[in-house]
Amino acid sequence: MQIISFLTMFMLLGGTYLFQSGLLGVLFARFRLLMWTYPAYFVATLVVGVMRVGRLGGVTTYETLWDDNAYFVLSVLHKMVAAAYYVVNFRSIFILGEPRFYTKDEWVAIYRQQARGAPDLGASRASSMIGKMPAISQLS
Repeated sequence: MQIISFLTMFMLLGGTYLFQSGLLGVLFARFRLLMWTYPAYFVATLVVGVMRVGRLGGVTTYETLWDDNAYFVLSVLHKMVAAAYYVVNFRSIFILGEPRFYTKDEWVAIYRQQARGAPDLGASRASSMIGKMPAISQLS
């Protein structure tokens, strides 16, 4: 299920103007937390799963598995990571619903503003990554 979720989010990010024009630094700067939650949740799931299979492979039953303090703590931590994972995913989906991610107008305006040396008027966090953007002639 995590692989399907990752592929779906990758396809959503792939549909943005920033992705299609190669401005991956700007895109990943905006969705940095999302990029960290996928591996964190995968590792947490893997650790709990391996521990569960290891314990159940012996004489442990499901009832006695919860008596193991290490498993209990890891399971609770896994649930906390899962909650953060789902919150970040839903938040990212709502942010990706904004039309500005699918048109070049705002990104070109930010680039031009930075090129003129105008002060940042709070356009977005991505404007700090503007130095990595290609020339305006490459944006068409």
